[in-house]
Amino acid sequence: MANHSHFDEKNDLVIGSSPLEALVRSLNEQAKAFAEYLRGSGLPEPSFERNAPIVNLSPHAPKEVRMAREKLLDNALQIFQLIAGPGEYLPHLIEGVSQEALLLRVPSPYMQ
Repeated sequence: MANHSHFDEKNDLVIGSSPLEALVRSLNEQAKAFAEYLRGSGLPEPSFERNAPIVNLSPHAPKEVRMAREKLLDNALQIFQLIAGPGEYLPHLIEGVSQEALLLRVPSPYMQ
């Protein structure tokens, strides 16, 4: 049986917890901090609704809230990559890089 121990973002050993569980726990903590700030400031929360805010956080928000948002995005991406596995997400990553490289090589009529 696999050893379910790993180091968290504070470099503390977490025993009996998988990387997925640790990422989800961190994601939940950051989501709570982010949502509490929005509610406490009277700002709308992110939504899939038609009237959802275009920007979810002002660049003038407190540093700890901006960091919570960045950590949320990072955790969400890591969870996707962990669950999808390299067989699913690496081809898309390589395809995106290849398309970007092609775009850099093709001269644009607007860049003259």
